[in-house]
Amino acid sequence: MSGRREARPTASVATSRSRPAGEGRCPLLYLDITDLLSHLRLTRAVSGIQRVQCELIRHLESPPQGPEVAFTVFGEGGLRMVAKPQLLGIVDRIGAGSASKLRSRIRTVLEGTVPVTVRPGDLFLATGAFWTVAGVGRLVGQLRDCGVTLGVFLHDILPISRPEYFEENTGNRLVRPLVEVLALADFVMTSSNYNREALAAYRRERDLPSIPIHVVPLGHDLPKRPGRGTEAGDAVAALLRSPFVLCVGTLEVRKNLPYLFNIWKLMADAGRPSIPTLVLARRKGWLVDDILRQIEACSHLDGRIVLLHDLSDRALDLLYRHCLLTIFPSFDEGWGLPVGESLAHGKICLASAAGGVPEVGGAFADYIDPYNVRDGYARLVRYLDEPERRAEREMEIAERFPLRSWRNCAAAIMLGVTAELQAPPKPSLSPSAISLPPNIFLQIGRRVDGSAREAVLGHLSGDAACVSGWGVPQAAGIAASAPLSVLRFRAGRAPRATVVIVFRFSASGSKACGIDMRAASGARRQVAIEPGADRIVTLSCESEEDGLVTVFLQTPDQEDVRSPPRRSAWKLKGFLYIQPSVLAGAPSGAGPQASGAPATPAPAPGAADRTFVAAVSSSAPVHGVGSLAAFLRVPHSRWRCASEATLYRREPIFADSSDRRLFLTRYRNAGSARLGAVPDDLALRRLRDPYVSMSRYTEGAIFDGSGFAKDAGYVEVAPKDAPWLTRTSTGIRVRKEALAEAPPLDGAFAIFFNGNLHNYYHWVAEGLLALDVLTQTVGQSLGLRIALPRTMDIDAAFDHRASLAALGFDAWPVVEAPPPMARVGEAVWLESHDIMEGIPAAHVRRFQRRIASRYAERRGPRDKRLLIRRLGPTRAIDNFEAVEALLRPRGFETVQLEGTDIEDQILLFQRAEFVIGAHGAGLANLLFCEPGTRVIEFMPAVEMRPFFWLISEKLGLRHAMQFCTGLEGTGFQASLHVDIDRLRTLYGLLDGDR
Repeated sequence: MSGRREARPTASVATSRSRPAGEGRCPLLYLDITDLLSHLRLTRAVSGIQRVQCELIRHLESPPQGPEVAFTVFGEGGLRMVAKPQLLGIVDRIGAGSASKLRSRIRTVLEGTVPVTVRPGDLFLATGAFWTVAGVGRLVGQLRDCGVTLGVFLHDILPISRPEYFEENTGNRLVRPLVEVLALADFVMTSSNYNREALAAYRRERDLPSIPIHVVPLGHDLPKRPGRGTEAGDAVAALLRSPFVLCVGTLEVRKNLPYLFNIWKLMADAGRPSIPTLVLARRKGWLVDDILRQIEACSHLDGRIVLLHDLSDRALDLLYRHCLLTIFPSFDEGWGLPVGESLAHGKICLASAAGGVPEVGGAFADYIDPYNVRDGYARLVRYLDEPERRAEREMEIAERFPLRSWRNCAAAIMLGVTAELQAPPKPSLSPSAISLPPNIFLQIGRRVDGSAREAVLGHLSGDAACVSGWGVPQAAGIAASAPLSVLRFRAGRAPRATVVIVFRFSASGSKACGIDMRAASGARRQVAIEPGADRIVTLSCESEEDGLVTVFLQTPDQEDVRSPPRRSAWKLKGFLYIQPSVLAGAPSGAGPQASGAPATPAPAPGAADRTFVAAVSSSAPVHGVGSLAAFLRVPHSRWRCASEATLYRREPIFADSSDRRLFLTRYRNAGSARLGAVPDDLALRRLRDPYVSMSRYTEGAIFDGSGFAKDAGYVEVAPKDAPWLTRTSTGIRVRKEALAEAPPLDGAFAIFFNGNLHNYYHWVAEGLLALDVLTQTVGQSLGLRIALPRTMDIDAAFDHRASLAALGFDAWPVVEAPPPMARVGEAVWLESHDIMEGIPAAHVRRFQRRIASRYAERRGPRDKRLLIRRLGPTRAIDNFEAVEALLRPRGFETVQLEGTDIEDQILLFQRAEFVIGAHGAGLANLLFCEPGTRVIEFMPAVEMRPFFWLISEKLGLRHAMQFCTGLEGTGFQASLHVDIDRLRTLYGLLDGDR
């Protein structure tokens, strides 16, 4: 667990980590509010982030045995402390009084701040929109070098994971500082499991080390204190006299404003006699100018749409209390404050099940499809037309919704902070530094801009390497502000690797500026920068431990910034670095990683005969190609082979709304799950001369000297170490002798299987379906052959070889390899976050049609109704006889698939018109069903796994789902009890749909 670090010796801070933070005082928790005060000086309109900060100011208290809480801002000379009473005087008056009075009060508070002396053991927690603070990456890096533990309260990472919802030029001002601070963070707090999973996935993708991520759900309540009204006071008062529907949230593209506009247009076009007013409460954001112009063009639908801003907490509370209901059709959310606030007021909330919203609303929100206006319209109109139904639902919410207070949220934050304080100190082998990409000129200056993707890759973070002795970045470049300026960054993983740095300097004044350049590894050079034209200077040096590169730039006659300005000065406009070993083709291990963590693992005891293999490949970037023809030409390449079509993914059919709410909650919590218009996510990969694991539980993992390119996760979680494999806290190590003895297999091989190949679903739906895509797409062009691990015969539950023949792969050459591994001339495989989630429907349908054609002459009429009975110990239906008694009179026959020949299973499901069974591998045979086949899947209520529903969606089957209570057994594997009444209802919904 990553906790505090041992501070490196510096001139200004104590260095011992064996004692508390400073002699005679407890550790301090610095809660940064720089961005909040800056925001309020510009506008009184607050978004969710600022509201969270205001509640933390109100409720965070120093515990008796914990750290003292201090609110801080970044100011001249570093951190400065703000008194809490003065802060409360600001946050309690947001939305009340004039904007000029609020600005004056903030100015007075800032003038009264006092400087802070940070000490090792203190904690710094960024809670808001910290990316708006100029140079925040460098600022928090300096705190970290002083032994301060760095924490971030992360509201979401949507600017990184969903850049389509943000303006094009957000790379530098939003994503870059977010990336830099996350790379330096020692721990993260966030509001939802959805955020935690997204952040963990991002850190894995960027090869950042694991850090603690504390989930702290936010509060639901609004402050209960009198207000003096707002500029919108008269408008609010007028609204309270007539029916209205409330939508709270910043008006930006992600909030799905056209969805609401179109619902109100539908009500107007339908001629409804009474249409409630739609109240949009919050400030205007970004990418909504077009829809706002449409609203203005129709006179706000004749006054039926009202926009309010600068609302006080009291005004917002009144709107919640008097609205008919609320609506929140957002495309994605890290949390969703308005959902919880609506339910806390006992009001119905029609909300999309997006991101973390189900964690807020649970079973108490009414979920709508944000891509289907008709769905939202129907659900809204039902509540408008049936006041009894609305009252009943409001009573259920008021009585049962679990209210969480902001005081509880603040207490949970302090628990997390205390846990970090009590964690064992983590030694820091080197100072904080951000990893930067090679071979890219990194411009420095305020005008540097780029895409979100460039920011994620580090292309915009050049100034984050300017760690001390520098001024504020100028429009172009950054000037030295002290006699000694330090540049520090990470260049991959390897120590003592040659690095060539190319600097771009400029100078102003009347004479040349001399600079003494010295690398920490010993390289040195003296240069003179003449005023006028830019000067390009190179310095060749070696990286230090952990791939660190440090360059000291000293100007012998440079005055300190506090001295009168000199007549001549120099500045750095940017730099790039080159690693000759990488350009020459040698593995380098370069890759993005967090600072302060050892990049090259220390040898494990007894590991002299083993070589380290990174969990993520760190070789030169894969060539992304734009066509199949290019993919066939370029050996080390990746081609996104997804179709241009976008599948509209529908939810399953349910017997009642409780199952639907459970599905939406479980599915959204799965991370990448989505409904509505869902793009494909599938790519083909090629890699020359890699190793392929043929060992039990890790079959199909592909790696070379630079790391794993496929299925490292199976290696990391395999039940036990194999003789050739060792897993330690520092990484994966492979026995050198096993690498040397790996039999060479010449030619190109399809690697379509994974460590779950003994499971029928994973073999057929993930493996053979992937093999079908490979052979149909590139097979003949590359002379593709099939590699098979002989470990498939261990405890085999079905015949793998027979399945290849049954599905028409017997014409392809097959080579069987023994464990532990083989070295193939070239590996070709499918790459996707999840094969069944990402594979285009067109590929699945082509596979189904090919198999249907193969068995056309042997297939009988499509008249089978199948009830699947599982013989194994997992997910057995405890009241199976009652299920059978309900379905037998309706033409169902009970089938047991274990031990059945795969050809017989194919023919059975090709004849099926109706399939019912518990979630299990046998439902992989849905791949052979004809479009229109009806399916009822019994799903354990503890978890929702979407595999078989996704098959149905891609093949056009009618899929229903019934959640069942678990009985004997553990978790997802427990025996199931089927509610017969709900099954009868669900069957009626499907059987009447013929």
